[in-house]
Amino acid sequence: MIRLFVTDLDGTLMPEGGSSIVPRYFRVITELKEKGMIFGAATGRPVNSVEKVFAPIRDEILYISENGGYVQYGGEILLKDPMTMEDSRRIVRDTRLAPGCYGIYDTGTISYFEKGAEEAYHVMKDEFRFDSEIIEDLLTLDEPCIKFTVYRNDDVEAVTMEHLGPKWADKMQMACAGHRFMDMMKKGVTKGTALKKVQEHFGILPEETLAIGDNINDLEMLDVAGYSIAIGSARDEVKEKADYVTGTASEDGVLMVLEALLSDMDNVDRALEQFRRKKG
Repeated sequence: MIRLFVTDLDGTLMPEGGSSIVPRYFRVITELKEKGMIFGAATGRPVNSVEKVFAPIRDEILYISENGGYVQYGGEILLKDPMTMEDSRRIVRDTRLAPGCYGIYDTGTISYFEKGAEEAYHVMKDEFRFDSEIIEDLLTLDEPCIKFTVYRNDDVEAVTMEHLGPKWADKMQMACAGHRFMDMMKKGVTKGTALKKVQEHFGILPEETLAIGDNINDLEMLDVAGYSIAIGSARDEVKEKADYVTGTASEDGVLMVLEALLSDMDNVDRALEQFRRKKG
């Protein structure tokens, strides 16, 4: 039986930048919870943005937010793992020097932007529904950053790795989260390490865990789940890692898996057989 079901959001549960899901999700998640399964959202978004997606059942969801830097369930914070204040400020300074790049400074509750980064601000506030604030200077913040996101309207992965990678790749956890976003967290902070801590907290085994994702920042999460699934539009690296492939976000591929499990809770392998990736 699957006791812990965890899915990425953007590009997996819904198209990137989405803010709503079909109501059927709420009914199926509630039914599965009644049968003993915890449903979790694992995402780079801060928890307040995710709560808005799941508003009708917000108190029933496990939140692995900030790419694993912040975990919450039932109103209780299970994990909060920020980088140091010194590193938070150094990353701000270095990002200012990268062409076309802007910083998004997440503290777990508020996403901060500097003046001049209005494009990034409106993307996150209007598309992703972040609780956002523009301030004069990110260096004036006195709360350490949990997740720092480099925003660029195109080619963010290549530009970030060229200009920040040489200094930060060995010091920070860096993960591409879409064509506009490169996330940076404290070294060792990933969705996978957070998921492992959740498993330990609830006494759930890997073979009782299912994870679904589409991007590089989902790979560690798939590693610690006994059942790993890629969304149909996932990056090739994710499809190679996963044992199963479901439909795309626009086809509600995650809902397909949830409904398959609900129809056959006692035999996970049989329920998922329709999604098995044909290797070779």
